[in-house]
Formats: sequence, C-alpha cells, structure tokens
Amino acid sequence: MPTLPKTSSSTPSFFRTSYKKKSTTSSWRSSRFAFGRKLEPVAEGSHGFAPPRAHHTATLTAPTSTSDRLSCLLDSFSRFARDKSDISTIGEHICKMVLIFIGKSGRTKAECAEFSGIKPKQYELLAYFLEESRLKTRLSYIAEENILIVEMPSAVHEAPLVPFHAAFICFFRSIDFNRLLLNVRVLCNTETSSNNPIIPDLRVSIQDMTSITKKVYVSVLRETALSQNRRTLLKKFRNTIKLNPGLLMAIMAEVDEITGYRSPKKKSCAMSMLRETSPRSSDIFNSATGTLPALDNPVKVEGHTWCSIRSIRFEVWVHGVEPIDLDTTDRNLVACGTLYPVEDMIALHAMIQKGVWAIREQLISLSQGMNPHVDANAMRAPPFILDNDEIVTTIAGAMSETAHHRYMAWYMEQRVVELAKRDAHAAQIYSKELPVFHMVL
Repeated sequence: MPTLPKTSSSTPSFFRTSYKKKSTTSSWRSSRFAFGRKLEPVAEGSHGFAPPRAHHTATLTAPTSTSDRLSCLLDSFSRFARDKSDISTIGEHICKMVLIFIGKSGRTKAECAEFSGIKPKQYELLAYFLEESRLKTRLSYIAEENILIVEMPSAVHEAPLVPFHAAFICFFRSIDFNRLLLNVRVLCNTETSSNNPIIPDLRVSIQDMTSITKKVYVSVLRETALSQNRRTLLKKFRNTIKLNPGLLMAIMAEVDEITGYRSPKKKSCAMSMLRETSPRSSDIFNSATGTLPALDNPVKVEGHTWCSIRSIRFEVWVHGVEPIDLDTTDRNLVACGTLYPVEDMIALHAMIQKGVWAIREQLISLSQGMNPHVDANAMRAPPFILDNDEIVTTIAGAMSETAHHRYMAWYMEQRVVELAKRDAHAAQIYSKELPVFHMVL
C-alpha cells in the first residue's frame, strides 16, 4: 500500500451540486433523473473515485479538488465519445449526468439512481466507457422505456443473496437428474436477456440442452434493496417478469440502514484519521469498534458511524394461474417476512417452499419428457434448506466489510486531494495505484 507524507487534519470542501433547487432535510437513498421531462435533483454521493485507468487515449491529470476529480472523469468521457461515436451534444450531456452520479463525492451517497430518456445508443456508449475505464457499476437497461438503473452495490447489498445462492446450489446438487440434458444454473449479477439487459442479484434457470434453440426457463429471480427505494426495485422486477412470464418465484430483500451513510464532517473526531500516513487495514479498522459483528452493533470508529442496520425484510411472490403479479394481495401468491429487528419468517418460508415445489416439478417434467422412466419420487425427496441464522450472520459480517470500504474510499480521496495541493505529479502517480473503491461504497 503506498504511503503519503503526513498532512494536517484540515480537509478540502466537499463537492456538492443539484440540478433543481430544492431544500432537503434528509439524505436521499435513491434518486430519479428524467431527461426531456422534469429534472430531479441528483442524490448527494460519497464515492471514493479513482480516475479512469482506461484503454482509450485519455490524458488524466492529478485532481487538486473533489470537483477536479469529477471534471477529470467527464473530460475523459468527452474524448472517448468523440473517438468512439457520433453521439450528439445532448446525448453526451445525458451520459455525463449518469457519470456525475457515479463519480460524484460528497457527505452522503445513494447506491441506486434511475435515469429516464437514455437511448439505446447512449446506453451502449456508457456501458463501453465504464468497462474500458474499469468503473464497474451495475447497469440495468429497460429499452422499451429508455430507463437506465445504475447501482453501486456494497457488501451489505450483496450479503442477503449469499445464503439463497448456497441453498439453491445444495438443493439442485441433491437432486438426481441428467446433467448432460438439463443445464441448471444459479447465477449472480447476470443479465436476464441480451436484448434487454436487466441484472438481478440472483437468477435460477434451467436450460434444455436437447433443444436446438437451447431454451432457457428462468425460474427464480432475487433482488436486494439497500439505500434503494422500493419503486425502482419493483420496476426492474416488472420488466423482468414481462420478459419472462413463466417465472416461478420472485424474491425481494429490503435492508434499511438506521441513517443514510455520511462521510465524516469537518472537525469531527474521525478527521484525525487523515493524519495517519497510511490507511488502516480491515482488521485494525474494525477492531477499533470494540464490539463483535452483530446487526444491533453499528460499525462505529472514531465517533463516526460507518454502517448500521435498522431492519431486514423479505417478500416473495409465486406464479399462479397467471404470471407473477407484484401488486397481488392474495396470500396464496405472496408472503412477507421480517428477519430483524423482530424475526417473523414463518409465512415467508412457507411461500418459498411453495415456489421451490414448482421449480422441482418443472425439473421433473422436463426430465420425464426426455426419459419417461425417471424416478419422480426420488427427485421430490431432497429438501430445500434456508437458515435464518446464516442470513443474519452473513449480513452482520458484511457490515464490517462495507464500513471499511467506505472508510478507504473517504481516506484515499481526501489524502490524494491534500497531496495534490503540494505535489500534483506525486498525487497523479499515487492516484493511479489506488484500487477503485467507489463501486463498493
């Protein structure tokens, strides 16, 4: 890890901007940007941002302020756009609005933002630029509505899917079916369709390898909302169900923090950490909390709360006579459950088992279509096991990881900016060596 000369505890002002003057009394958890219609304010971000280390011919200079770091990104995109596309001035402006959300720094941050008016050509250019520049955000594009959903998932965001992923893997491994003829996949963060790329946190699918078309049956989708509003998450679900009307089960997890994350304020105790010549390792940082990992133990270091959990809630929908309806109130088709602070998951687990039963029967039906002598009873025997304690432990552990990533992004950004005030060349060299922390804030 590169080290920097010792600096004073003073820090530069944070870059803040809005596109419509509007007073706010609380931090935004998710934002919506509409182009060509009503323009909403941009959510304040808190992303530690390393300049793009891209394959295109962009010349980046060391930023001397947070706003310079953002300008560096936008200038790089302008050069990239000119080299790669005949995109219009308006199209370039819209793309830059997306990049402002991704690269913006401030006292608060949102994990998710929704942009309207993004044309397919603009989406393709953005996706290419982000890939080339190693700015690995998660993009979900709804082409029919020209909507782009940009996510910056943290460890806490990803944590709830881990036990589900493990449970489905163990479940399918315990079932005896012909794996040469049926390809069962449990995938994380994979597009559901190349024609209309929506990226769910978890996808379970069964592919018929005896079909010339290699038909894929998408059976399960699972999403997590952290610092992301329910409306945006449901919009992704609705579009995915439209593309996959045969979907058998949809699972949503909602993890809410006690307060939206904010980076340390000036003159706070946490600012003293900037005087340290190198960032703290994860072990040293988390040991400073003096507490064991637990949902009811916010990760607090030097008087600042880096991560906290208010509640964990789940909702499950299953396919009935008609495709999944996210608005249904039919208790035979939807169930809710709370894992924290009060555990009430009985109805939820029952609905999950109902969805799993449908998935198993789909697998049996496909198997029997290939071999009528398949032992269906044997295929129905293995259980699907999902443990509440495993979900709790996974999220509690992810709190520490998320907290340390937020600290690292904040520390790195502030130290690079401070160094650039004295030695721009040294700051540029140091900045190029930094990992890209912004995507896991």
